[in-house]
Amino acid sequence: MDTASLALTMTSMQAGSRAQQASMIALKQANEMDQSIVNLLASAAEDIKALLPDGVGGMIDRDA
Repeated sequence: MDTASLALTMTSMQAGSRAQQASMIALKQANEMDQSIVNLLASAAEDIKALLPDGVGGMIDRDA
């Protein structure tokens, strides 16, 4: 294998590696965003429950 072919092979391998890294970073960020949304929804649900009078939602809480 000559030097030019070796350089081309190494360059394409690096590009593939960078693409995989970018995909992993994007997946990690998407997961973090999803987790933030879940946390916000859980917090909103707790806030709403705190506003309800005693006894409201009791059956739902027991069944859940």
